[in-house]
Amino acid sequence: MSWIPYRVGNLSSQLSEKDRYLYMIRLLEFTEIRSIHQHTPALGWHYVVMLLSSGFAYPPLYFYKGGVNEFLDTIKQHVFLVRSGDDANVLIVNDSMAFEILSS
Repeated sequence: MSWIPYRVGNLSSQLSEKDRYLYMIRLLEFTEIRSIHQHTPALGWHYVVMLLSSGFAYPPLYFYKGGVNEFLDTIKQHVFLVRSGDDANVLIVNDSMAFEILSS
């Protein structure tokens, strides 16, 4: 998974080299992601925080007008997500044990 803003159109030519990669998310294998924490506050923008298997957490990714659901739907096309039993806002990524339970 990777995301680089300002790739479309001529906008990227107007940005400095420093600003062009200010919000870039470097290539990240889905197998490195342990969980995705979904935050949907009543006021403010919705966001997700990805926690890696190493324990490192990426900074929040903020979404406008329901973008979190679209983001999660896109991820579900590539990996298996299961909601945590402890916290409904936490999605466990590639949980093979849960997959075996659900598929049997």
